[in-house]
Amino acid sequence: MLLASVAQAQPVFPNHKTYPTGQLADVAATAAVGARTIAIDMEARRATQGFKFWTFWVSFTRVAATAATMTCTNQVSSFTGAARLQVCDDVTDGTCESTDAVWEKNVATGSAVWVWRVDISGMRGTVSCVFDTTAGGASDIFRVESYLVTGA
Repeated sequence: MLLASVAQAQPVFPNHKTYPTGQLADVAATAAVGARTIAIDMEARRATQGFKFWTFWVSFTRVAATAATMTCTNQVSSFTGAARLQVCDDVTDGTCESTDAVWEKNVATGSAVWVWRVDISGMRGTVSCVFDTTAGGASDIFRVESYLVTGA
């Protein structure tokens, strides 16, 4: 008996998988910090996958703010306080000048939609990202969906 072969679409990146991790649904820029934060427990997720990136789809409605921002921290039980994620701001003669990482998007008027990606390779404990604004008001609104992405 002959069976007809059926072609199946293959994912563009077959070694990458995405997992939803959290969302903010129409949260005002002036809401309490906890309401503007998405956090993941890396220890709880380590058993299933090795995550490389945390990706955020951001929709922002601007009324008073001049920019939308995101800052992320990593909290582990063996240290007091949360560590801000860092970026190499300037590399001179092979030396990285480390500065606090801030994702910022200037929004001139109305609404904007974009994606921010955070490298979480090797993170443990809890990683948290807080959404904020520059000169924002109660009418400035965030809508965010986040996903963890495995790497090959």
